[in-house]
Amino acid sequence: MPGLLFVDDAGGQYPDRNQPVVTFCGPYVPSTKLHAVETDLCSLREATEQSLFMEISGRLSKGTLTKAMTDDFKAAVKFLNKVEKGQFELHGKQLIKGLDEYMFLDLANREKIVASVLTLIATHGLSVMAGVVEKAVIRSDATILEVDKDPSLQKRTITNLLTTAETYLEDQKDTAFIVVDEGNSGIRQHLVPTLRTSAPKNLAHEALEYASYRRPLIQLADHCAYVIYQHYKNVVEGTSDPRTDKLFAIVKNQLQVKADLLAVVTSAGAKK
Repeated sequence: MPGLLFVDDAGGQYPDRNQPVVTFCGPYVPSTKLHAVETDLCSLREATEQSLFMEISGRLSKGTLTKAMTDDFKAAVKFLNKVEKGQFELHGKQLIKGLDEYMFLDLANREKIVASVLTLIATHGLSVMAGVVEKAVIRSDATILEVDKDPSLQKRTITNLLTTAETYLEDQKDTAFIVVDEGNSGIRQHLVPTLRTSAPKNLAHEALEYASYRRPLIQLADHCAYVIYQHYKNVVEGTSDPRTDKLFAIVKNQLQVKADLLAVVTSAGAKK
């Protein structure tokens, strides 16, 4: 039975120079491991939801969230609406930055949640497929004559992802469907049409599109995309930060990546 490759992206479109790289990436989950991984991720999601619910309920009962339309009040109401509809999700960027309802959790707790989500990859023996492209590579390519270089950037990054996935699946003698968030406009605009015309032989031509709250492992892909993006951003800029280094180390040994950078990258995180 084919496995599932859950894919998300990070890094934005070509004109955004503040985001120097783009990645399409996510975990490949064999069919035999799907139930166990989803069960563990759902447990983490439910524990986080309960922790947030208790924190927000406590503040409401104490009257510390009574000023309508303040940021914290709006975040609380938005969270409670998600819980009521069964649509609460775990998102890496929001957790690390304390955005939306995650503002009610302290940084140490938020980092622990992200690390716990990423640890599922090694715990279950999964591999992460990734394509990465530095935007400067596209800017410096004289063969790209179009003023709008975003399609070329997206195509190169997707090609890197599909090449990585094809090689890995050949080695595993396996096939897969790609699963994506139906609400991700960038993926729907670029990845889904590319699959229809250029999918490798071991990947299905049609992506499976779901609301990410319905397929929890899309949220695992979200965490991978954020951490891999942050790592390669640091590589390109010649910087580092302890938080990114710690989180990237969790997935580094599970990562299969093809990266196009101006500086040659010999393996995930090894710059020459």
